[in-house]
Amino acid sequence: NTVMQTGYSLVDGGSPVAGGLPSVSSQASLSAAQDIVTGTWTKVTLDTEGWDLGSNFDSSTNYRFTAPSAGKYIVSMYLSWNESMADTDNLRAAIYFNGVQNWPSQQFLSAANTPAEVHTFIVSLASSNYLEMWVYHDNGSNRELRSGDAGTRGCHFVVQQLSEA
Repeated sequence: NTVMQTGYSLVDGGSPVAGGLPSVSSQASLSAAQDIVTGTWTKVTLDTEGWDLGSNFDSSTNYRFTAPSAGKYIVSMYLSWNESMADTDNLRAAIYFNGVQNWPSQQFLSAANTPAEVHTFIVSLASSNYLEMWVYHDNGSNRELRSGDAGTRGCHFVVQQLSEA
């Protein structure tokens, strides 16, 4: 039997699995390419929602996910750049937790290319904690993040509550 998520609960071969996943889940992406200034941490303006079960993602002003309740959440961010980077460039991404940088990542390129990267974290959140996606590069000139969602390999941010506290 295959266990998969359908809607708000897990099913195993068509029968509901006790417990299931909480009905809190969001996916947000860029509607247009976003220019990222070199040498500056920049919030990704995730202004398009693929889904927002529970209405916890703000895609119009703050571009962030706010936890409706305490619990464990899985967070995934996918970054994709429109333009080539040099082999000496330093790319960074981070989840900001309540406005403070947490869970940073760093990528050093070994050859010039158009990079893409994915980062996934499991975090504990209290009610009203919020998460944002930020990026940085030191290319020397501005570079664009790719628009679109997972289907088009554009930048996107996914949050799913795994359990309640």
